[in-house]
Amino acid sequence: MKKIIVIDDEIVNRLLIISILKSASYEVYSADGGKNGINLAKELRPNLIICDFRMPGIDGMEVLEMIRADKKMKEMPFIFLTSNIDFQEERVALKLGANVYLHKPVDKEKLLECVKNYCK
Repeated sequence: MKKIIVIDDEIVNRLLIISILKSASYEVYSADGGKNGINLAKELRPNLIICDFRMPGIDGMEVLEMIRADKKMKEMPFIFLTSNIDFQEERVALKLGANVYLHKPVDKEKLLECVKNYCK
């Protein structure tokens, strides 16, 4: 079973994404912030990370940078899922190695299509 980590400081958002992914038979883990998400990724080596962009403490961009800097995780697929609609930040995120940048509220089918494409 494919493992996915969902990193989001908002519990309602986390629970919604977890529910969508579990309904599609993914093994889902969650973290309430960047630091916990990075630690969980190091421990579990998931097939995919879905991460909020704006979070207190370690934000999504820092999570992405730390994942890409780790030799064992640098190729790990990474999807941003955010309510932030700043196209400059989106371009930067994609340039730094995010595979996809989705906007909230996310369409269930679009999310599952992206997950299917990148969760190897």
